[in-house]
Amino acid sequence: MDADPEQALVWAREVRVRLERYPRNSWREDATHGARFWLEIHDGFRRETGGLIALADEHRSGRRTAAQLAVVSAPRLNGMIARLRDHHEIEEFEYFPAFRVLEPKLAPGFDVLASDHARLQRHVDETVAALAELLAAVANDSAGMPRVTDHYAARAGELCRALERHLDDEEDLIIPLLLERR
Repeated sequence: MDADPEQALVWAREVRVRLERYPRNSWREDATHGARFWLEIHDGFRRETGGLIALADEHRSGRRTAAQLAVVSAPRLNGMIARLRDHHEIEEFEYFPAFRVLEPKLAPGFDVLASDHARLQRHVDETVAALAELLAAVANDSAGMPRVTDHYAARAGELCRALERHLDDEEDLIIPLLLERR
């Protein structure tokens, strides 16, 4: 659901005010249990995206074959996706509704985050399809291996970048809210 332009200005202003009061570089100094927990979960996703990007970089530099890239990426990607799905379900069914009650002005921001979840799912679907294509090419020793490998690496990179942007946006909205509710 897209926020109405006037509501978008209100919640964007609310987020800006909270970020000025609780700047990102101060979050870990005096974090509440809830803020610390949220950041730890997101840090885990950042480590996982970093690992997927590193695997693709190792392949591009010749330190990992296409087969090695596929075999090592499959469980790493699938594990991240499972954790991400669980995380988003908890947010959408538990946390976001509770935050909407606490801060009604921020409700359009939670709508945007939920829309981000749907966009991220499209990235997930594309990356999973590209990985399946890579695994099939590896199994068949396909002549199109370089194209298929590059396609998977590009999709995985797009997913990782989109997820990292989403994590930042989500933290900007939620962490200051958690910190002011000590």
